[in-house]
Amino acid sequence: NEYKSYLRTIIGDMSSQVRKRVKLRGRRLQKRHQQNVDEEAVTLAREAEERQRKEDQALGEAVNTIIMNTLGGPRDKNDFTDSMIDTYRELFNLFDRNKDGSISIDELAHVFRIHLGKSLSESDLSRIIETVDENDSKTIEFGEFLSLMASETWSEIEKSEIIKAFAVFDRNKDGFVDSEELRYALTNYGEAMTEEEAAELLSIVDLDKNGVIDYSEFETMMQADEGMLGCRQQ
Repeated sequence: NEYKSYLRTIIGDMSSQVRKRVKLRGRRLQKRHQQNVDEEAVTLAREAEERQRKEDQALGEAVNTIIMNTLGGPRDKNDFTDSMIDTYRELFNLFDRNKDGSISIDELAHVFRIHLGKSLSESDLSRIIETVDENDSKTIEFGEFLSLMASETWSEIEKSEIIKAFAVFDRNKDGFVDSEELRYALTNYGEAMTEEEAAELLSIVDLDKNGVIDYSEFETMMQADEGMLGCRQQ
């Protein structure tokens, strides 16, 4: 009986040690698994953040390109050409993220945040919508979007784009842009002009012929009608 009791004690101790080891190993495996899960979650979050950053960058560039290409357009939507309407349709589609045919206040906020680099208040966004919301839907349909494009509100946004573009060229922040630097940019970037086209444009906008372009001259250049200047090939 004493021997059996001793065996039970020994076996019990062994079983207890085994259970402890199993539990300890289980906890270690669980901790390691949780670490792997956490690392995977961090990786996925970073990948998602990077995808969103690239999408936002592409959106901002696309919106900026369209706005810069439509600067100085008519302030009456009835004067929009078919080509302008097609271009504004592209811009509308960039705003309309869920493709439901209208721009919500959240979609408007998203594009303005990406494009303007700042978040507008909900009241400011509501006022923008209210200026063109003919059917009181609290959203902007395409016809209303055209009204926005012809509004003073949009004119102010266009002016902010001109100011940002001027700041890029005004490297020493003295309020002037060197005409030679501007000529180089006009002939080497984007839809590049020929040397003759750039020279003709600069001769028109550099009103005082002093070799530098001030803001008012730069604004004239950015808003100039291509047909009037006669220096861009269609």
